Amino acid sequence: MKDTPIDILEMQRNILLNKTDSEKFIMSIDMYETSKAFVRSSIRNENHALSEKELHKEVFRRFYKNDFSDSEMKKILMTF
Repeated sequence: MKDTPIDILEMQRNILLNKTDSEKFIMSIDMYETSKAFVRSSIRNENHALSEKELHKEVFRRFYKNDFSDSEMKKILMTF
């Protein structure tokens, strides 16, 4: 969807380009933490009875399910 006027997009682009590397890094960490909170909430809504440990495993699984084979994922989750 392209509903933002070009001049506003240009302003946003300039704001981002003028941020320091540290500011950009902090923004990326904030975005990651926000997405993780959404995923945790979604998993918790699907299964209220999960322990914190199981919730942690499910968050990892959801984030990295396409990055590891089933056997690799199983090995990793056993370390939690």
